[in-house]
Amino acid sequence: MTIIKPSLFFVIAVFMVTLLSLYNTYKFWFDADNFQKQSLKRAKNTPAFPQVKSYAVQKIKNKRAWMTEGRVMGTIMSIIMIILTSFLIVALFIGQ
Repeated sequence: MTIIKPSLFFVIAVFMVTLLSLYNTYKFWFDADNFQKQSLKRAKNTPAFPQVKSYAVQKIKNKRAWMTEGRVMGTIMSIIMIILTSFLIVALFIGQ
């Protein structure tokens, strides 16, 4: 089996996205109140279609459901990104 060596730029880009994912997951778990206020303010001030904007604001206002969904999806995404980054780093060092 041949492992193709990914470019260093691609590995760094994926690593940065992984760090962003971990940061957002941290905010959902440990800074929930401030994160909800910031997200609600951002959703209200974003120029978007009225239906999309009202859906986003309504979704964020339901704090319990929004936090549960964000925590679950954020944790799953962070785990997937960490695994992907690990595979890319291994491929970077042993690839041909």
